[in-house]
Amino acid sequence: MAKIGIDKVKSSFKNFALFTNASGVDSMFRRNIEILDPLFVIVGEHGMYLEVDRGKDFESYYEYFSGKKIYPIYPTFKEDLLDGVDGVLVDIQDVGVRCFTYVHNIKSIIEMAAKKHLKVVVFDRFNPVGKAFGSSCHTDSIVCPKDIPFLYGVSVGSLAKFFGRKFGAEIEVFETEGNPTYEEMEKFLSNVSQNLNSFQSVLLYPSLVLLEGFKYVSVGRGTNKPFRMVLLEDKRIAKEFVEFLKSLDLKGVLFHETIQKPCFDTLRGEILYGVEFFVYDKDNFDQMFFGFNLVKFFFDNGFEFSKDDSGNLYLDLIYPNLIENLELGNIYKFYEEERIKGSVFLNEIYK
Repeated sequence: MAKIGIDKVKSSFKNFALFTNASGVDSMFRRNIEILDPLFVIVGEHGMYLEVDRGKDFESYYEYFSGKKIYPIYPTFKEDLLDGVDGVLVDIQDVGVRCFTYVHNIKSIIEMAAKKHLKVVVFDRFNPVGKAFGSSCHTDSIVCPKDIPFLYGVSVGSLAKFFGRKFGAEIEVFETEGNPTYEEMEKFLSNVSQNLNSFQSVLLYPSLVLLEGFKYVSVGRGTNKPFRMVLLEDKRIAKEFVEFLKSLDLKGVLFHETIQKPCFDTLRGEILYGVEFFVYDKDNFDQMFFGFNLVKFFFDNGFEFSKDDSGNLYLDLIYPNLIENLELGNIYKFYEEERIKGSVFLNEIYK
């Protein structure tokens, strides 16, 4: 059986803060709060048990089972929150994609710990995607942490060491061991985020999250298979989308047509037509070739770009320069350039 970092813990950390969420379990499915016994818990977007809708603020509260106080660090991290602790524990399942907001949370925690001369202990977990792709962000935001490519290709422990070198923080990592089976990864990925609740959704997330940059395109939020489908109101466009997918000669992924009615989020309550996907060979499935082609299809078919509450184009926020290259007709050249830049990041990580 493969081991994750928390499997190796032999003592508690009573005067440490713990950054985690519902994904924080060991290989025996025991909750990390019970194992680590932290002073208090800090959480990112969605709260401890993924009970808070995406993008919503929430107040501090008490964890139901342990009685530990839970403090939000999303969307802002209060500087005095870590006063009086010996350090911060990090035990959370990531998905290998920089726009997953917990990546920026970890970066902020390590930067704050460095300022306060606190130790950061990371209980490592397996990166389910395990590939590097894309140029690094040159500015910093919750969905585009500076210096990180779109797919970063390393575990959260290695990423923490990278941030530790950048900010001058003391980092200790409890390493993983072995190679997890599909069933083990399914166990670790069942509570990653509100709409990432299976290995399949996590494997498809790097591709389908790009489509949230368009209006009137659902990626399955509000259905029983979020981030495993692409759904549209228009039956004709849905049929054209199927034919487009057939023309791509995709490797490692299967698909069939489907009809769904999301009960919340994008296009909720509408009968939608589209495609459900299944990744059967994750090593040969090229998420970014797939994702860039999906974006090209909807751009070529005149779909409008979506915006955040401040009027920024969402696709620009999560993948800078992608829209520019779509408009210039350079999407495949851009893909090749970005593929090479992912390797550059790995060289920096391991140097």
